[in-house]
Amino acid sequence: MRKIDWYFDFISPFSYFQLEAFDRLPSGVEVTLRPVLLAGLLNHWGHRGPAEIPAKRRFSYQFVQWLAERDGVPLKLPPPPPLQSY
Repeated sequence: MRKIDWYFDFISPFSYFQLEAFDRLPSGVEVTLRPVLLAGLLNHWGHRGPAEIPAKRRFSYQFVQWLAERDGVPLKLPPPPPLQSY
């Protein structure tokens, strides 16, 4: 049996897409879930996340929506905060 560790952040839509693809893993693969807090890692290293940078936030949300449509994965993004748009 092959064992793999999956590091993911609950808030990341990319983690959601990966989770949706778990059924395509080869048989005999055992996945150990390793949740992480990306915001904590970013803070530790003095970086901002993509959602904190307007251009990256817009691109990320558009890309996530495109991936969901392409792969047929149901996805409903939360409404943007006031004075922001995706």
